[in-house]
Amino acid sequence: MTGTDLIERYRTLAVIEGNEIFLTPDDALSVVDDISQGDGAVLSIEGFDIEDGSVRPRLDLIADYSPKGEDAWPTYRASTLVAARDFLSRLTGSTSIAVVVQLWTHQDASDQAIFPTRSSLPN
Repeated sequence: MTGTDLIERYRTLAVIEGNEIFLTPDDALSVVDDISQGDGAVLSIEGFDIEDGSVRPRLDLIADYSPKGEDAWPTYRASTLVAARDFLSRLTGSTSIAVVVQLWTHQDASDQAIFPTRSSLPN
């Protein structure tokens, strides 16, 4: 499933403001399940309080799954999916929290040379 497919699938459930797509934690968990069927990983999750039509960032609801080393893509990807499911499962059922989930694919990572192999590194 491509990013465009995901946006179309969740468009009616999301609140879209600018480049941000705000989802309920339950819907975000469904997104993680959907990307687990393909080649996607979760780069980060940001949580927000939604009250009286205003959006307020929650610094205690930020999860950063940026790569920290040279893990192979399958290992990195699997670890982000497990961590994202755990993070979101603690928020499910909340009606006053929205989340933004940043996703990426192996192609995104390859284009940015995030996962170099030892043989491609300079000596």
